[in-house]
Amino acid sequence: MLQKNLDLIHLKQALSPISQAHQGIAATIGLLACSGLNHTQQMPEMCHLLHKIFNLSSCGFFWADDEGNMQDAWCLAPNFLSFKTLMSCLEYQASGTRTWPPFQENVLMGAVAGYLLPFQNERFYASPHFQATYQAMNVRHILDVVLHDGTRPFGALLMMRSAQQGPFTSDERSLLVKLIPILNQAFSTPNLGDTKYAEKEMTGFALIGQDGKYKSMSDEARRIVWTL
Repeated sequence: MLQKNLDLIHLKQALSPISQAHQGIAATIGLLACSGLNHTQQMPEMCHLLHKIFNLSSCGFFWADDEGNMQDAWCLAPNFLSFKTLMSCLEYQASGTRTWPPFQENVLMGAVAGYLLPFQNERFYASPHFQATYQAMNVRHILDVVLHDGTRPFGALLMMRSAQQGPFTSDERSLLVKLIPILNQAFSTPNLGDTKYAEKEMTGFALIGQDGKYKSMSDEARRIVWTL
């Protein structure tokens, strides 16, 4: 109960920079963030919530460890996390034609919304990687929101829109920057059940086919899916 009260006090403080017009949105996100759920349970729900609030075609979250290495991922579009997509991302990052920075460099930039926007140029849109991943999902506009508390990176939200839904506005990006301290609260609740990524046998891992169905899943991944 004490922890819950402290979370609500921190939420009230974090809401103060938010304009009156967006207080309802911020409070809704904040109540989910300080709900007490494990962040592995929370962030998929957060993606569903952001999908509705910001009129997205899809949304995903990519977890990072203290050094900024990607440890896990979840997306509203399961095919986005397929083995084919993963290999396309790795090949693109390793190529001399890439425009995007690696995930580690991205999340170590600190709390920011839109860091990847300058890299979404015509060379990126013409790349085989874009055609095989984002274009295949009817995604044209991608916004990156890095969750970082100033000490460590928690990961990054990837918010996606189709050409019909249009680009993200400067006001939306500004609001998302102000929401980052609120979103960070999802990672502040102590939970003895948190998976330590050094314990490889406890890491949830799954391979998903192009049809969006699971091809292989570890026991821990089955437990997480069952919990969700």
